Amino acid sequence: MALFTADTHFVVYMNAKDPTPYMDLHTREALAPVFDDLNKYAATTHFVGQSTIFTLTGTQATGETYCLAHHVTVDSGKRRIMIASLRYLDKFVKANGQWLFAERLLYVDWRKSARFHDDKRRQKANGYRGRDRNGRRIRAPLRARERGSWSVTAIGRAKVGISHRKPKEVLHRDFADCSALTGALSGQDAVIFCLGAYTGSVSNSELRKITVDYTIAFARALRGSSPDAAFAFLSGNGADPTGRSRMPFARYKGEAEKALLAAGFPRVYLFRPAYIYPVDPRREPNFNYRLLRAIYPAFRVLFPNQVIPADDLARAMVDVALRDRGEHLELVLENRDIRALVEPLQLTTD
Repeated sequence: MALFTADTHFVVYMNAKDPTPYMDLHTREALAPVFDDLNKYAATTHFVGQSTIFTLTGTQATGETYCLAHHVTVDSGKRRIMIASLRYLDKFVKANGQWLFAERLLYVDWRKSARFHDDKRRQKANGYRGRDRNGRRIRAPLRARERGSWSVTAIGRAKVGISHRKPKEVLHRDFADCSALTGALSGQDAVIFCLGAYTGSVSNSELRKITVDYTIAFARALRGSSPDAAFAFLSGNGADPTGRSRMPFARYKGEAEKALLAAGFPRVYLFRPAYIYPVDPRREPNFNYRLLRAIYPAFRVLFPNQVIPADDLARAMVDVALRDRGEHLELVLENRDIRALVEPLQLTTD
């Protein structure tokens, strides 16, 4: 980050033919999540194939660079490599005798991955990876419970529309006050909390109310009725517990995460999926979601760790929440971690 100016402009295009940027950041501080994301790789190497300076004066310059980025991940002893073909268009300024990036346009032309060893899908469904609250990667074993005596309570503002003898439905209109749910939440082993709103569909104050206040109110009611329950929370990619993000959605999800970690539940699982692909047809909330749904087949191939099908996400959240570990655990699962968890589960369910 020190190589960029304080007011730098950093833009990423995932499709060189699409004029709409995937990422558009201003200021050096906004780059922190971009560089921090590289920590998920065991090793990163860039092979520079061509670098050209177009213009050069005493204090300004422009240039272009082509390179291949090789990112290695290690998961349960299995090594994978992802290769990205990159093109940079850069503007430089000279400040205090040092050349810095004033603007960087990054075009990602293609990506691919390869396995060094056995296919990860051959692993038994005996564990998963994620991060603890301090960002350290950990691996947690899974031990299934006996499932014969399970029951399910679905709490929502509308009926789920599923006819089955197991689920019990509880309609609750105002999640700002969850005191009426004391009975329904009594004796629960785990809760999967997915209530939320789309950015842009409600006002900023309403978005915070739904994302933060509703979550806290529900967590308090659950804590009072089932203090030993596990809490699986549907957060989101980019959630920022520090509160420094410029995106309200990221700040509010991060605030809700902090509240849940401080609530005292023995096990808290924070799921941070990227784009959740709706498996069943639905009316999309805005143009961006309509676009993502249209390009999903290609997007899934090019950027598999930026998407997750809704049913896969649901399967992962249920499986993690209903595992008995008998220990205190706080875990953050990014989109990559969720996909890694789902793969062995698909082997057991298929």
